[in-house]
Amino acid sequence: NKMNDPESLEIGIKVVNNLVVLSRGEKLTIFRDKELFLKIKAFIQQPSLAEDILITFIKILACLTVQEPNRLLVQESGLLSIIVTLLQSPKSSNNSTLQESIITLLSHLLSHGPSAEEIVKNGGIQCLTSALKSPNEDVQSATLAALTNFATNSEFISGESSAVQTTIKESPWIFQMLIKFLKSKNQTVQLRSAWALSNLMINETMQLGFQKEGGIKELINIINTTQLNDKIKQRLFSCITHLTFYNDAIRGQIVKDGGLKSLTNALQQTQELQAEAAKSMINLSLCDGLEDYFIREKSILPLVSPLDKKSEPQLQELASDALTNISAGPSEKIGEELRKAGILPATLKVLTSSPAPSLQERSTRLLRNLAVSGKTRASFQNSNGPQLLKNLLTTIKNTEMKRSIQEALNTMSIPHFEVDPSEPP
Repeated sequence: NKMNDPESLEIGIKVVNNLVVLSRGEKLTIFRDKELFLKIKAFIQQPSLAEDILITFIKILACLTVQEPNRLLVQESGLLSIIVTLLQSPKSSNNSTLQESIITLLSHLLSHGPSAEEIVKNGGIQCLTSALKSPNEDVQSATLAALTNFATNSEFISGESSAVQTTIKESPWIFQMLIKFLKSKNQTVQLRSAWALSNLMINETMQLGFQKEGGIKELINIINTTQLNDKIKQRLFSCITHLTFYNDAIRGQIVKDGGLKSLTNALQQTQELQAEAAKSMINLSLCDGLEDYFIREKSILPLVSPLDKKSEPQLQELASDALTNISAGPSEKIGEELRKAGILPATLKVLTSSPAPSLQERSTRLLRNLAVSGKTRASFQNSNGPQLLKNLLTTIKNTEMKRSIQEALNTMSIPHFEVDPSEPP
């Protein structure tokens, strides 16, 4: 009611912000009144409005749009095109505080599907792309957060809507800027850039564009050469995981550009980084012709290690899945590396000691794949493996699990005959 009084507005924004904090989780319903937004819309369109008051109103809108229903009311009130136009104006580009406030507001609105579509149609993505050029780190950080929220909006970024097509058109410049910000000395900018890139890489078309711009090699170089904290590293390894989702050519390029080496190193770091690396390796190991790289980069032992140690069950499951894929082929070189890494005792240890049925199931599937190698079967038969599985069969009550263990035992018990190389075939 006192929209021309800066002091009253400053008090107002503090009250609104505190109410928003209290209302997290939708426990408190606040300001869900379309009339309020229509009143703000009329007010901020006044040509003579002082910039400090305008900034305060944008901040109030940003506070209110933390809640989903208010994002819808902003759209219904016709505020979206006004907000984007304001971001495009010289008033915004000449005032970094105003620019950052508008982008923070857009960041909240971009996580709401219908609002995101309208923002894109009004040129919002182009505005954000331009804002990435700002020398102001607060503006950069806010813009990266906005792109992250937009990319998280799977309704659009995973489809082929006009929003996605517009983003793809702008993507070469976006990718260049994200790579640049990953090298920033500001860790907030680095982290937000990593989040934005990771979420954008969920979309296959985005991946192909990133590959075309030389982004994969740049990303791997940054992981290998830049000082990054574990949160940023985890997000970048998540980006690599997303890049391994769809395309064998991209998977192959990741490996050949040194990505497998980076992932192997990550397997010897924190459990969070180990888990992200194992996820990527599951997908990379599905690609034909990459088996020799797993040997060359010494990736097998670090994958076996979580099975032999007291690692988190999730990490053990991921490692088991990757090893199951790696062991599926007929390559005796892989079989030899797996045996040298202690795959049999490690798998038997998990199978006989883990209380998690899903992990036990993965272990039996891995054993069945390992049985492809005659020498691995011979090693199993000459160990205490057969007796361990027989003992386990007497204690397991789950019928499906019993059947799975019995199949693994039967497959591993197939006789192995050494062929004398001097004999003619």
